[in-house]
Amino acid sequence: MVRKRKIFDYDEPVSVECGYYIISCYFKEGNAKISEYPKLSPPLDNWMKGTKIDLDEEAVLQYEIMEDETGTMRPFYNFAIPLFEHKIVKILEDKGVDNIQFYHAIITDLSNGSKVSDYCSFNIIGLISLMDEENSEYSRLGFGDTKFIERLAILKSNANGLKVFRLREAPHAIFVHESIRGALEEGGVKGITFENPVGWSG
Repeated sequence: MVRKRKIFDYDEPVSVECGYYIISCYFKEGNAKISEYPKLSPPLDNWMKGTKIDLDEEAVLQYEIMEDETGTMRPFYNFAIPLFEHKIVKILEDKGVDNIQFYHAIITDLSNGSKVSDYCSFNIIGLISLMDEENSEYSRLGFGDTKFIERLAILKSNANGLKVFRLREAPHAIFVHESIRGALEEGGVKGITFENPVGWSG
């Protein structure tokens, strides 16, 4: 069961020091692919905006794995309504991360009808602007602050104590503090890649 706690609003145009990593969980042969996502009406259909969402805390979000896409589940799926396995959720809560909304998720494997229930949908509150535009290489995508980044250069400041946040210029990039990386590794979470943001592209 996911613990309920106060959710704070974070939307500060600040930048971060090194000591943060971008987390990814790449598909590998034999991994399950999630094909059907929760059907929510706008604006609840995109959780990469970095703002708090207004959804019933008791909501259960439904995902599906098609019959020919079954396999081993990854610990983390980063799409419009992303997923963390419960092990990650517990580690984040234990480390005092308080700017994420978690919702129960059910993933149905259509190959056999089994249901996976040890995952949570999650919404990160907080877009942090850290790009040093003068020294980065990027192209504008034509909507908001979002950019396609070819090489990221960062400014050195701080993230106001945030341990997890999204990058304002590329919201699909999730940043975690080095203390979170250590906790995930010590907690035995497998399959996550921690990328140095300096020089990152995406």
